[in-house]
Amino acid sequence: MGGCSPSARAVIRGLLFAAALLLAPAAAQAQHLIYALPGGVSADNISTPNGFAAPAGIFYAGVSAHSEPRAGDALDALAIIGAGTGSISSAIELSLVVSDVSALSGEFITAKWHFHDETARSPAVAVGIEDITASASHSATPYVAATKTFWDTSARSAFLMRKTVSLGFGGGRFHRRLFGAASVSLDSFSKAIAEYDGQGVNVGVSVSEHLTPRAVAVLVLAYQDLVRPDQHALTMSLAVAWHR
Repeated sequence: MGGCSPSARAVIRGLLFAAALLLAPAAAQAQHLIYALPGGVSADNISTPNGFAAPAGIFYAGVSAHSEPRAGDALDALAIIGAGTGSISSAIELSLVVSDVSALSGEFITAKWHFHDETARSPAVAVGIEDITASASHSATPYVAATKTFWDTSARSAFLMRKTVSLGFGGGRFHRRLFGAASVSLDSFSKAIAEYDGQGVNVGVSVSEHLTPRAVAVLVLAYQDLVRPDQHALTMSLAVAWHR
């Protein structure tokens, strides 16, 4: 965050460190993490898309602070606002991302269309495109993603009761490779997440909290690239979604 004062940076670093201690070190590349907030609610993915999208009446906003491994672990941040339209079974989600909050620059638009509902036998499916005009990256990122949820109704608690698996294929930042993610419930409010984003393995923890009956906040902590030490990046992201 080039525009932040030293005291502000110290506060942010302290928040990141405290959250990491409380919720266990987790991870992800913040530039990619923000794409994992469909409706700002589903924290089953870290940096990869899933098969769902926000329908009409859902709005969300989020901010993500992250370390920069190629810049001496200096901190940076990005922000997102978005909304859904259409029915639940044919939802179209649009969002605006500011990739450099300190300079209020690097804006780009993303879109996703959820066109197939999840059933007992088939996954939810969506197609989308990130950075549609390639204004903040070398090229746009088209993709297709599918997500299936599995429930263990015999479980005595929420621990491991809910599991999700996502799989997709995309161009752009995915380099025409497969990507995928899996999550498991730790309790009624948190999940553990592991994913492959086409380049490396990321792990994380998400925690959600209902603010009102029509609003929810989601915190995601993550580490990106476990197998490539020179690419490790710590991320803390906070999003709020609400229904009008």
